[in-house]
Amino acid sequence: MSREVHVRICESVRVKFPRATRPLFTDGTKIRANAANKQTLSREHADKLLREIDIRIEQLLEQCEDADQAEAEQASLTAMKKELQDKEQLRSQIQKFCEQMDAEGSSRINRTDPESALMKSVQGTHTSFNVQSNVDGKNGLIVHMEVTNACNDWDQLAEQVDQSAEALGKKPKISVADCGYANVTQLEKLDAQGIAVIVPSGRQVAGENKPSGPFEKEQFHYDVQTDTYRCPQNQTLVFVYADKTLKRHAYQIPDRKVCPQCPHAGKCTQSKQGRRIYRYENEYLVEKYEARYQDPNAQAIYKKRKEKAELPFGHIKRNLKFDSFLIRGKEGARAEIRTAATCFNLVRMITLLGTPILIKMLTG
Repeated sequence: MSREVHVRICESVRVKFPRATRPLFTDGTKIRANAANKQTLSREHADKLLREIDIRIEQLLEQCEDADQAEAEQASLTAMKKELQDKEQLRSQIQKFCEQMDAEGSSRINRTDPESALMKSVQGTHTSFNVQSNVDGKNGLIVHMEVTNACNDWDQLAEQVDQSAEALGKKPKISVADCGYANVTQLEKLDAQGIAVIVPSGRQVAGENKPSGPFEKEQFHYDVQTDTYRCPQNQTLVFVYADKTLKRHAYQIPDRKVCPQCPHAGKCTQSKQGRRIYRYENEYLVEKYEARYQDPNAQAIYKKRKEKAELPFGHIKRNLKFDSFLIRGKEGARAEIRTAATCFNLVRMITLLGTPILIKMLTG
């Protein structure tokens, strides 16, 4: 990417939000699957079980052969053949689970519900599904709900907005989500469609909870024209090397004698080499979305996120007592949660329209 393009992207961070905003709010929650945690099988445990089963199958084959030669009691031979059959079936089942883990690139699978996953939430770690909800910012109605087995929301936003646009018949102008969705790749996909995204980065949320120190990276000014940083003491940090593994660039003061002589030596850095700043290759995009989130109009929209995005989950999980799925598999879970979403929407429409008008609209 040329420097001119880089500069243009960094500077075009402000978005003219439409006056009649009708944003789409996206949020996710974990709901327990109909499967016990102890039924979760790791790849390491699966390999161990396969080794143990293979050893036992070899033993049974030898015992069956000895029993045939010795004309042992029929009952004993039948029992050994039954155990052999069970072990072979178990081995086949575990091999299928291993193949599924390899295909999905996962390290665990639940034997009761292979489509669920072990997920962390405020209630602890449980076998669950990650339920994604997309709510209309004007009326607070659920536009679309989806069930996934992704353990977090990192790669979910673009797909959720696209599915919601399909349900609405048009694309939303604004997409709003919390920092769990702050995946720059996902945000760029929506930006390319002309959808303005309002999503804070993780460091912005962390910064809201604690003040930034005098020597944090945020206190070092980056100059895109010269590709350098300037420290609080007005010293220039230049590019020194690129870390291809982590996809980031390192910046440092060329003269290593400067930092030890600084009045803040020992506070800014403990390194004898001097202070070093790292900048990720896509950091200009992170800065772009961080600046957009700080826009006063964006802040006003984002403040509505909790009451719009989290209210449906509160109603479904608390008022409707929907804290776990009854049906196994994503298709069954999807049917359950969408039924609950329909119930929420009906209650919401009664509030908005009144029962007589809603009945008239539904009966046509």
